[in-house]
Amino acid sequence: DEEDEDEEPSSLGGDDYVDPDELVAKESPSAPVAAAESEERFLSSARPLPKSVYARADQLVNVPGFPRSPPLVLSATRPKAYLFRNFLTEEECRHLIALAKAQLAPSTVVADGGKKSTKSGIRTSAGMFLTKGQTPTVRMVEERVAAAVGLPEENGEGMQILRYEHGQKYDPHYDYFHDKINPSPNRGGQRMATMLIYLKDTEEGGETIFPNAKKPEGFHDGEKDGAFSDCAKRGLPVKSKRGDAVLFWSLTSDYKLDEGSLHGACPVLRGEKWTAVKWIRVAKFDGRFTGELPMPSLTRGDRAAVDATARCVDEWDECAEWARKGWCERNPEFMTGVNGARDSKGPACAVSCGAPCPPLPPGSA
Repeated sequence: DEEDEDEEPSSLGGDDYVDPDELVAKESPSAPVAAAESEERFLSSARPLPKSVYARADQLVNVPGFPRSPPLVLSATRPKAYLFRNFLTEEECRHLIALAKAQLAPSTVVADGGKKSTKSGIRTSAGMFLTKGQTPTVRMVEERVAAAVGLPEENGEGMQILRYEHGQKYDPHYDYFHDKINPSPNRGGQRMATMLIYLKDTEEGGETIFPNAKKPEGFHDGEKDGAFSDCAKRGLPVKSKRGDAVLFWSLTSDYKLDEGSLHGACPVLRGEKWTAVKWIRVAKFDGRFTGELPMPSLTRGDRAAVDATARCVDEWDECAEWARKGWCERNPEFMTGVNGARDSKGPACAVSCGAPCPPLPPGSA
C-alpha cells in the first residue's frame, strides 16, 4: 500500500457517536476465560498442526493470538512473511473501524517522484490515518505490532485504516519507495516491513495476493473448491479473516529491496473488507536524521559466529513460554525450522526448543 498524506484526524462527534474505547471496555468478562479454556483444550489435545497453512490456521481459530501463541510461516523467503491468527480481538477490530468511519476519503498513491499524492485507478479503496497513540487501544496495538516485528515502535508510521467495498481493489505494488523523497534519512529511511491486519471477515474476494511468491508445500490441502477468488489463484494468497494479520518484509536482511514483496488486494466480490496497515521504517519515522541511518538487525544472534551458541539464539522474547506449551512440536516450521527466524537464517526458538543450528556457509568460517 503506497503512502497517503498523513493528516491530523478531525475530532469525532455527533448524536450517533460512540466512544470506540468503550467498545473494548465493555468486553464480556467471560471472553478471556473462554479464550483460556480454548487454549487449554487445544494444547492438551497434543495434535500436531497439519502441513497446509490454512488447515493449520483453522485449528487455531479459537486459540489466543500473539504473544500467547506464535505465528505461522507463510513464506520463508521472497518475501519473508508470517501469518498471525487472532492478532487482534473482535473488540479491537471494532474499535479501529469505529475510529475510521467518519473520516474515510478516497485512497491515493504517491506520484511525481514522491512530491504529491493522487487518486489512481490502481487503488480504489477509501482510507484514513490514525495519529500514533490516538487512543489507549491504538497504542496497545502499535506496541503489539512492534513486538511482533522486532523493531522499535518509534520506527512505525501512523496506522492507516482502509475500507474496500464491492469491486474495489489495489493492483499489485510494492510498499518500498522508488523515489528519493519518501525514503530519505530525514523520514527514517526506507520501509522495511508491513503489518497488514484484517478487521472484518470478507464474504468473498478481497484476498491479499503475493504474485511473485511461491505457495508452501501442501498449501491447498484441506481447502474446498472455490475457497479463493480467481484473482487469488496465482502466487500466494491470504484470506481476509477478522483479527488475523500478515507480517512481511519489503527489504531483505541485508537491506536490499525484495521484489518478492510485490502484493495487491483482490477485488471484493461480496461484503466489505476492512484492514489496518502499519508500515515500519529502518529507523525512527520522521526522525530527522541527517547522517547515516542506524540500520536494524533482524536477528539477535551473530550469524557469522563459528560458535553455534552465538549464531543461533532465541529470536523472540516469548520462546521459552511457547516451548513450555508445546509449540516446538506443534509449529516446527516456525519454532525449529531453518527459516523460522525473521532473517530466515535459523530457527525462531533455537535455545528453548533445543533445535540444531544450520551450519555456516562454506568458506565463511
